[in-house]
Amino acid sequence: MKNVVFAAIAAAFMALSPATPVKADMTDLEIIFVKGDTNGDLVLNKAEVLLIAIASFNVADSDRDNMLEKQEVGKLASDPEFSDNDTDKDGALSIEEVIAEKLADFISADTNNDGMLTIIEVKKFYGVKQ
Repeated sequence: MKNVVFAAIAAAFMALSPATPVKADMTDLEIIFVKGDTNGDLVLNKAEVLLIAIASFNVADSDRDNMLEKQEVGKLASDPEFSDNDTDKDGALSIEEVIAEKLADFISADTNNDGMLTIIEVKKFYGVKQ
């Protein structure tokens, strides 16, 4: 699910976010991190991560039915994590299912258990080279 949600977040969050000066060689993940760090402390707390997820969910939910159906996430719907995180097995992801997954991802990514995610922790979690 982390790949499904990350891809949706990458596309949606960058479209939603106001223009922020960023280096041209930044990865999508780094751009999301910088834009999601609303208080500028160079870490993401749970609230910031959830705000990113909610904003991305709202952009991806093109029919505004508060569900992410397979057609709204495209080829990412074939990712086994999409089905795994569809806990009620209705063929779509609710905002509650996405939030539950993002909270689980947050806990897994927070390797030093300080309640904050550094860019290094996020890159490691998503398998991005340092």
